[in-house]
Amino acid sequence: MKKIRKAGCGLWLLAALLLAPVYGIRAAERNVQTHTPDEIRRYIQKSGASVNDPVIYTTKPSITSPYKAGELSGRTVKSALNMLNQVRYIAGLDAHVTLDAEYNRLAQAAALVNAANPQLSHDPARPSGMKKSLFRLGSNGSSRSNLAKRYRTLGGVILNGWMYDGDSANIDRLGHRRWILNPPLKKTGMGYAGDCSALYILDWSGNSSYKNVAWPARNMPLEYFGNDYPWSLSTDDIENINTVKVTLIRQSDKKKWVFSRKKSNGYFNVNNDRYGQAGCIIFRPDGIRYESKDRFTVTVSGTKSGTITYTVNFFSLADQPAPTAKPNPTGISKITAKKKGFTVKWEKAAGQVTGYEIAYSASKKFPGKNTSIVIIEKNNTVSLTLSGLKAKTKYYVRIRTYKTTKAGGKTKKTYSGWSKAQSITTKK
Repeated sequence: MKKIRKAGCGLWLLAALLLAPVYGIRAAERNVQTHTPDEIRRYIQKSGASVNDPVIYTTKPSITSPYKAGELSGRTVKSALNMLNQVRYIAGLDAHVTLDAEYNRLAQAAALVNAANPQLSHDPARPSGMKKSLFRLGSNGSSRSNLAKRYRTLGGVILNGWMYDGDSANIDRLGHRRWILNPPLKKTGMGYAGDCSALYILDWSGNSSYKNVAWPARNMPLEYFGNDYPWSLSTDDIENINTVKVTLIRQSDKKKWVFSRKKSNGYFNVNNDRYGQAGCIIFRPDGIRYESKDRFTVTVSGTKSGTITYTVNFFSLADQPAPTAKPNPTGISKITAKKKGFTVKWEKAAGQVTGYEIAYSASKKFPGKNTSIVIIEKNNTVSLTLSGLKAKTKYYVRIRTYKTTKAGGKTKKTYSGWSKAQSITTKK
């Protein structure tokens, strides 16, 4: 994926202000989830969406009379949805937003109406010659959607436009970004006509109510956050700009930026309008360039809930994931021959070990097709007795440890090296 860049001055963006009712909290408030860089890489790879995925229509719209709303292909809306869920996953929100057929109709009509008019508006004028029914659909959709002009793809406008929001017309509130990161968002719809994009965002049907939603997130891919992107933290409380103070420290050189109403090393504002959540603390440091492995500490004091401290770690999706450390090995301490079998004992391995694997074979050149492996799933087990083997037969035995880790819903095993093989001859 290419580096994202900010919206140029010729790109227009509009975010709907609170046109939906303020819903009460429906679930216990909690801080966002934190995903590791490797989990984020896997999620993005599995998602498959890119800022370059083209806009394809099932039915092409007509932005001049006679007007026709048109319809986006299933592949196009799915790609845009996946991009939106990528952003929410990185932010630590529920990333299970789904497409709604009616929301798609509203967003598509909104894109058409705004493409037919000379400028974007959440309260658009009726284009000359447009049927009232089509205009009503587009007007309704416009009042409930993020809007944009002059983006070539829906994935591009999500990442490069609405999640940027750092132009002079939007930086004071970051409305588009906050709607995308609104925790209760569960369903959405996509529209595109001419060069106009629409994303239906006034949906509150989810039951998530995270607090302290930050962008950049705790672990942040560089490809999703440019050097001139504003930082934001939404507390979902009404915050006082006169008391809020932000201190940003880069850990590599201890360089510090301070943001408050009295003094600021860059842009600073607090916005309490309900673009999704209230209490959005916005800051953009001057003279900064982000690099992979940059680590920042953010301290926000003077908020309604007190002082909030968190770290942001930047990484590149192109970086090689750090290998999982191998578990500590162990070795065979004793083997005792038995009738048609033997008992093997070993030392309990130190550190993070899940269990053991015992390999044995009548061939010295194991592992091979005649090698058997017994898995010991408890790390405090230190002996194993095998029976039913061939009598008066020489067997070679070795052991290794393993540990299991879970990431992205998958379980992974990591192994130590095999111990030196020992031999034992079974009794008759």
